[in-house]
Amino acid sequence: MNEVKRILNYWKEVNLLTPVTVKSVGFKNQKSLSTKEILKVPYNRLEDSLLITDDKKYEIEIGFGDIKNTYLYEKGNIPKEDFVDGDGGETFIFAFKIDADKKYKEKSFTISKFSYILLKNIISKDYDDIENEINKFIENIEIDLKSFEIYNVDNIKKITSLILKELNIDNLDDNILKKSFYLKLFSQKDDDENDESSFFQMDFYTKDLEKIAKVDLKGTSLLANIIYPKENKNRQKIDDNKEFLEEITLPKNMPLGKWPSKFNPSLMQAAAINICTSEEYSPNIFSVNGPPGTGKTTLLKEIIADTIVKKAKIITDLNPNNLEVIKTNTPEPYYRNYYKIPEELKKLGIIVASNNNSAVENISKDLPKAEDVLDTLTDLFDVNKQKNIYFTKDSKIIFKDSTNTWGLISAPYGKKVNINKILDILPEKNKKIDNFYFNLENSIPSFEKSKKDFLDIYSKVLRYRESFNNNVNQLFKNKDKIIEIKNNLNQISTLKNKVEDLTESLKKIRENKEFKDSMLNHKIQEKSNIENLYSILTKIKISVLGEKNPKVLELNNDIIKLNEEIININKELKDTENNKNELSKKVQILENTKEEIEKLNEEINLFFENYSSNESDLKLLKKSADTETFYNDIIKNASSQETCPWGIEEFNKLREELFASSLKLIEAFIVNSKGIKANLKLLKLLLNGENLGYSIEERKNVFKECFHTLNLLIPVLSTTFASVSRVFKGFNENELGIVIIDEAGQATPFSAMGLLYRANRCIIVGDPLQVEPVMTVTSTLIRAIANKYGLNDLAKKFNIAGKVFNYTSPSLSIQTLADYANLYYGKIGETEVGCPLVVHRRCLSPMFDISNEISYDNRMINKCMPDKKKIDYVLEKNEFLDVKGQEVGNGNHYVKEQGKVIIDIIKNSEINVFENNKNLYIISPFTTVINGLKKDIKEAFKNEVEINEWCNNCLGTVHKFQGKEADSVILLLGCDNNSKSSAKWAAQQANILNVAATRAKKRFTIIGDLDLWENLNFFKEAKNILDIE
Repeated sequence: MNEVKRILNYWKEVNLLTPVTVKSVGFKNQKSLSTKEILKVPYNRLEDSLLITDDKKYEIEIGFGDIKNTYLYEKGNIPKEDFVDGDGGETFIFAFKIDADKKYKEKSFTISKFSYILLKNIISKDYDDIENEINKFIENIEIDLKSFEIYNVDNIKKITSLILKELNIDNLDDNILKKSFYLKLFSQKDDDENDESSFFQMDFYTKDLEKIAKVDLKGTSLLANIIYPKENKNRQKIDDNKEFLEEITLPKNMPLGKWPSKFNPSLMQAAAINICTSEEYSPNIFSVNGPPGTGKTTLLKEIIADTIVKKAKIITDLNPNNLEVIKTNTPEPYYRNYYKIPEELKKLGIIVASNNNSAVENISKDLPKAEDVLDTLTDLFDVNKQKNIYFTKDSKIIFKDSTNTWGLISAPYGKKVNINKILDILPEKNKKIDNFYFNLENSIPSFEKSKKDFLDIYSKVLRYRESFNNNVNQLFKNKDKIIEIKNNLNQISTLKNKVEDLTESLKKIRENKEFKDSMLNHKIQEKSNIENLYSILTKIKISVLGEKNPKVLELNNDIIKLNEEIININKELKDTENNKNELSKKVQILENTKEEIEKLNEEINLFFENYSSNESDLKLLKKSADTETFYNDIIKNASSQETCPWGIEEFNKLREELFASSLKLIEAFIVNSKGIKANLKLLKLLLNGENLGYSIEERKNVFKECFHTLNLLIPVLSTTFASVSRVFKGFNENELGIVIIDEAGQATPFSAMGLLYRANRCIIVGDPLQVEPVMTVTSTLIRAIANKYGLNDLAKKFNIAGKVFNYTSPSLSIQTLADYANLYYGKIGETEVGCPLVVHRRCLSPMFDISNEISYDNRMINKCMPDKKKIDYVLEKNEFLDVKGQEVGNGNHYVKEQGKVIIDIIKNSEINVFENNKNLYIISPFTTVINGLKKDIKEAFKNEVEINEWCNNCLGTVHKFQGKEADSVILLLGCDNNSKSSAKWAAQQANILNVAATRAKKRFTIIGDLDLWENLNFFKEAKNILDIE
């Protein structure tokens, strides 16, 4: 079994052994059932009147619980653990459904696999054997459930007793088995969601994990590379890589589309955006490390804008009424045909997901928010000036009064209630699609005109970008040439000295030559004089026997030597003259290049003049051009980190216009396409559970094309991981487009597998140094499963905040896996992260200072602006309040004295805390502390109308507030000297304190026993920083 298979099997079983808890409302007298909430009813207060539904279309799910987890661990031979918060909790046991006639709904019985496996002590068995045993148990119980003709209270209790007896827990003490019934109302419409138990949501992950484990994932597949990242020689660290950052931020790598805004991204935001949108650099797995307040949403907006431009460009090659028709075998003629969406468009659909419900909904609401795009570089997104921007009225129908929107750019998906809102804008069953134009009324756009307008602006942006990039390159060439010339000009003086030296040498050589010539002539003359004195007989004798006169012989030798010397002198003279001439020419050339510098400087100034429409642009261009200064000590260079190189207004405005034009083209394509509207009509029927006569395979294929059609209409759809298995049930590997996972640092890897398996590309955004994943499986249970699959033998390790993690670490998130699979990474201290965003714009000091020191190795740069004038907040100052007291005990860490201090702060504040959820958050490491405080606050402020809602929204552990912010935040620590181990647990990593501090925009107070907390990790640093304040 390879590494990927072993890890998947491990995750499957960890998921199976996750305790099931049910969020419910308490039973008060005769409270009726609801489709929205689960009602918890004590065993002895269940009445037949509760089981009556006024409408036959409804059915009731009946659940039973709860059993102590510590008892289950004991039954499964799992060693006892000390729980730092509470007593280990309780888990739900089983559920089944009855219809409006009180008859059992076949195959609706479900059981907590966690409870069953531990009660039967079968954890050591193979996964398939466990599944078979559970299925056999369910089949046997099904027989018993069917044996009752009608389900009144008596029969419900009888079947409950029978099931408990089968599980050997019918005689347990009330302290171990707390008998309660859970009731939930369901519509009987035939849709997938209705078949799922509302009490076993973790099983949504199980289905996908089982499906993926059976697939033979290729080593190069997206999912395999995330699960077990292989070493990649092309991987590079980019946050201090001058050459890479300089290259990736060039105009040629900037996206063609721009989200409407006057503002530029920061340097690392720009790098991440350009990597994601560039054809040359974009990988299929990309991760971004986004600490609090660093603009993760801003980054995603830019990626979304460019993706929409790419969609529009593909659409220019399509005919709205010539989509490929696919025929089915349904007997229903109206539903026989559906239309294929081109593969290129499917790959550009965007799904945003998280396990954080509020994070998902916030993104969907934030993208189309009208107030955020009123003041941009154009007025194309101003709802006060534009009647329609992109299906604007349809967007308002989906979001209603929750937010004022500019267009149908995004919408929440996943939950049935969200899907129903989307269905409201799609064609009705009995409405002809020829006459359906959404809510555009009489303003039906022309596809051909929209296409022409788009291509015009697209070409304009493309030409501008190419020209801008060429001119930037020429700018750098000119700057390099100037440097080269200046370096050469510095050589002129040296060269002139050399010329003078050569001139002097020439003089000496010539003088030497004259002297040698004179000597040669003298020797020749002297020899001639001697020879003239010879007789004829002597001359004949010399001709026969040779010269014998010693003097003549000496003169001959002298003449030969002098001739040789003169030859060498002539050569030296020529070489020296040539050298002198060459150097003189070089000096003259260099003298002439002074004029060239002036011309090059004129070209550079002309570049700045042509591309700067204002003083800000000019400053930016000059800053971008000075790369030596810009990238000097780039990690700590605050000025450069907040800057987007080359992000000038004219280019940004054109790109914003292109984004608007892209939306117009997509809108025109959709409203003029019968195939698109036919698919959307089919989608509405399918999601409403209509039987259209398709086979199972046909229905699956039709739905997939119809969903891609919806993702064309609404470019960004969001969902939680819990909904993925249901809403994308028929989708296989790589059949979705771009998946963006938000707040990925708090997502368990297995929760994201279903969506990533279906993704064509993924962008993972989060911070492993904030809230960690919630893993409710105990560490001893994890070790048992890990040993079973040999996970401790895997070589891959992960370094997070100086600690080494492996695949069995509860803190391991999908963010960390993606960071290690990402081709482009950075470092925060010793933690290897994805592309790091470092410019912070949320919190003032000291909140920023605390976070930066304890979590980010002081890498962050604070650009949050202080208040321009004095403003009152709930908390008057930032401080560590020393409040001692005794905790409740037995795992409950609430200290009443600390709660009283908070109540006094609320009472004494001039601000009405309960009027606005953004006034004050109260956060604690411990659920028991929050529960205790909630009870006391509700008692102290029982006359406040909004007290329950405020407590639910503004009190919680750090997991509740990830991604949220308030003006003031109190971190309530609880604990006393009897729970030092729990305090140490809260201080073992910086995450809890980091998240709490960065929720506060203006004021932050820690309340706790100073003697207990001040010397613990991270709290010591926080205390010191608050003392300075």
